[in-house]
Amino acid sequence: MIADTSAVRVGARWRSQLWLPRQFDQKILAIILLVEAGFVAAHVISGALLEKIPAALNIAHDGSLAEWFGYILMAGAALMMWRAYRREGVVLCLTFAVVLATVMLDDSLMIHENLGAVVAREVDLVSRLGPESKDAGELVIWITIALFLLPWGIAGVIFTPVAKWPSLFLLAALIVMLALFAVGIDFLHEPVCEAFAFHWCFQAFDIIEDGGEMLSEALIFAHVWKVFR
Repeated sequence: MIADTSAVRVGARWRSQLWLPRQFDQKILAIILLVEAGFVAAHVISGALLEKIPAALNIAHDGSLAEWFGYILMAGAALMMWRAYRREGVVLCLTFAVVLATVMLDDSLMIHENLGAVVAREVDLVSRLGPESKDAGELVIWITIALFLLPWGIAGVIFTPVAKWPSLFLLAALIVMLALFAVGIDFLHEPVCEAFAFHWCFQAFDIIEDGGEMLSEALIFAHVWKVFR
């Protein structure tokens, strides 16, 4: 029997994704990780030496130097995916451009935090849920954002040839990784620390959550730079 050559080619592309070093610009990744390690070190050292970590050095503070660096990385990755869509016409590239731009805008404008507070207040979640009302409001906004992105994802899958999917699989996985830190760990932050009441718990969770986000953003940018630029 003669093998389906198109299936063979797709299988080869999927296998090539398993060799991860080939999927990242290692020099770019090393530079980004070095900068991010500096942000984490400044956060930890200032936390150990000062009564309060300065806002600019606090990696958990919106608008800090580390956060702005992340905004730049996500904006750059979104722009490169947009250019890849314009160059190659692959609809999934447009989908990921929209996803990355949405992530950047939500993070930089604090959309889910601000609108989540509005939802909690308008629906009167405070009287029903107490301290958890803030998280519940933010969850509503996260779900709304996900519903906004869903049609883009469906269109990307439908209108992108299957042969093109392997080259975009790793980027999807990295975005899921970013979401796990940004949303999943964020929701565990306060409940876990309040349950165990360790004095260093919040600091540790800041490093896990925001450090994980920084790592995810570094991997996304280095991958997009290598494969889609």
